[in-house]
Amino acid sequence: MKDILGLLVLSWPLVLLVLIVLVILVAVPLAVRHAKKRGYNKWAWGIGAFLLIFLPIFWDWVPTVLVHKYYCSTVSPGSVL
Repeated sequence: MKDILGLLVLSWPLVLLVLIVLVILVAVPLAVRHAKKRGYNKWAWGIGAFLLIFLPIFWDWVPTVLVHKYYCSTVSPGSVL
């Protein structure tokens, strides 16, 4: 029983990732189809649907990369802050 619980605890990120990919594979084509029927810009609706899914998950990635680049270029590796 403990093995199954351990497997569930360790496998939830993989399940979440699969669910996110499935939502992306469904939501983006639905948004593009909706835009196509109504005469809207397909690219804008497709990118908008992708960002609506992408941004809540990776909202902190861009600021983290920018701050990391800033500190790597301004603070030398051997110095102490």
